[in-house]
This record gives sequence, C-alpha cells and structure tokens, in this order.
Amino acid sequence: VKRSPVTRMAQLRQVLGRKYADDVVRLEVRRDEKTARMEVKLVGELPPFAAGYLGVLPERNATTPGATIRLVLSGSPAEQAGLKPRDRIVKWIDVDIADAAALADQVGRLRPGATGKLVLRRGEQEVTANATLAAAPVSVPDEVTAEAPATGEAPAEFAMLKTGHLAETLAGHDRPYWLFVPESVKTGRPQGLMVFLHPGLDSMETAMLSAWKPECERRGLIIVAPKTDNPAGWAPNDLEFVNDCVARVREIYRIAPERIWMQAVGNATGVGLASVFRQRTIYRGAALVNPPPLGKLPENDPEHRLQFHLSTASGTPDATKLERSVKSLRESGYPAVLTTFPPSDGHKLSDGLVGQLARWAECLDRI
Repeated sequence: VKRSPVTRMAQLRQVLGRKYADDVVRLEVRRDEKTARMEVKLVGELPPFAAGYLGVLPERNATTPGATIRLVLSGSPAEQAGLKPRDRIVKWIDVDIADAAALADQVGRLRPGATGKLVLRRGEQEVTANATLAAAPVSVPDEVTAEAPATGEAPAEFAMLKTGHLAETLAGHDRPYWLFVPESVKTGRPQGLMVFLHPGLDSMETAMLSAWKPECERRGLIIVAPKTDNPAGWAPNDLEFVNDCVARVREIYRIAPERIWMQAVGNATGVGLASVFRQRTIYRGAALVNPPPLGKLPENDPEHRLQFHLSTASGTPDATKLERSVKSLRESGYPAVLTTFPPSDGHKLSDGLVGQLARWAECLDRI
C-alpha cells in the first residue's frame, strides 16, 4: 500500500481529492508522543453539525472546580438523568471538568442521541449518572429565574460607572447611540449585552426603555442601541459603527462574553444578521422581530455556536414564510425558536414577547 506522508493540510486535501465517497483510507496519526493507526470511510458530504443538548444553566461566577448547576431545564436530558441545582459536575465521559466552559465544550462536541456518563458532587457525596443528549428545544422555557445578585463589596471603580438611560456619541464616527445600564453594574456582576438595531427611522427608544427596563434590572442586562438617520435604513457600511459601539461598551463595563446577542426589528434584520454571522466570536445569538424571509445561511460553526429567536405577526403570509426560514435554520444545525404575536402589535414589543426574549437570552449559555 502506497504511503503518502503529509505535513500540511493542503497535502492532505490533495491526497483525498483523488478519492471517492465510500472509499476507505488508512491513517497514521501522531497523538502526543504516540502513533495511532485507523481506517476511515469517506463520505461525499458532511451533514450540518447540530450540538447535543443536556439542559442545564451553569452558575456563572463559580469559584470551585467543576461546572455547578444553577438551573435544570424542564423536560431536559439533565432532568431525566436526575440532576439537581447545586450539583457540581466534575467529569464527563472520563474527561475532568474544570468549569462550565469546559463542560459546554465537551457536550457541544457530541450530536443529539449521544450518551455520556457524568460524575458530580452533591454535597459531600459523589454521584454518577448517564445522560442521553437531545436536540435543542424549539420553544422557550416558561420559567427561567434570574441569576442571584452578587454578594460582597465590589471594587470602588464599579461605583463610579454611569447607569440609567444614557445618550452618547461614538468618537471616530460622530454618530449617536443610546444605552440603558442597570444599577447592578455597580456590584461588579458581569452583565449581558443586547445590541438593538431599530427599523428605519423609528428609533423605538421610548418603547424599548419602557418594555425592557424591568428585565434589564432583574437579569443584569445592558442595552446598546446604535442609531441611523438614513431614510433607507441600515446599510452594510454601518457594520463598523455597530461593531465599534459594542467594543466601546465592553471597554467601559464588565460584560459576560457568553451573553452578548443582537435584537433587530423589521428592515434592520438583514444588517443585524450579517453582523452576527460575521462576528461569531462576539455574538451568541440573534432575536429577529418581523424579519423578511432569510436567504442562504452560512454553515454552522461548532466552535462558535449561535442560537436564533424569530417572531412575527400571526396569521399572515410573512408568518408562513418565516416558518420555512426557521426550518432552514434547524436543518443547518442552528437552534431556532419561532413565536407569533397579534398583528395589531406591529413591531411594538408586548410584555409577553419581551418576557419570552428575556428568558431566551437568559438561556444563551445553556449546556
């Protein structure tokens, strides 16, 4: 059998380029200081990757090793496996778990249907459990409690941070944006960040503040809302302004990287979606209100997973089109939720929709 040594990825592609689907190739792989030999059957096309779902929200500021469970989501594999809040997962399929990020990485490598053995600490006891991962849920939980407020005295610099409704102009762009910053930033608690893109010339500033202020205070969530005065709405060349607004807020405030998401309304959703896909290292999800049908979707990236929430008026042709968009998202491996609201609401944010979006955003770091 002819051996073809490879030192670069391009050489591997050249060797495999002469093969066909169902061909079997023999590989010799260096793993640390050992050599592993294996046979691999080639496929013609890889199916889109969809990460498995365990169904826990981790404690975000844990100080002990392992992934401490803050909340077990109803109906999830974690609930079926008997996991409980305050359990601390220390091992997953023989891999030691240092923190919640490590558990998310290990679980996220597996597809729905995979089974893993958990080792956890429950008080002074060591408990084992087996969990079979499921597909991502297609609805938002009815109840998702907010993270407990931070305790202890925060460093003095946090007390100096500006809070409330703030109007700012971004240096270097000479363009306005507004913020809402809850008082919880002064405790040092890492905040979630919602980037809001308004439709056309309607800034929705007053409506957003009225609708979102209670949830921002309850859940530790900052809103940053760039503005455009272009009658045609947002354009692709606005992306740099939006990105720089986000960067500025992250410079000033303590932002939890796993809780950064975009909410875009109406004709802003195209630019919003482009921003999220181009900045996957920053965003964890996008909520699109009254969006047009989505076009061709980029491939799902297992290293930078995104979640989507789409909403529109019920009983309209747009609702039917959006159902197809959500189906396309799910077929591409993206977790996606679709909800409808009464046509009379327009793009105004009702209490029901805001509450659902807040719970959805609270679950962006779910595992």
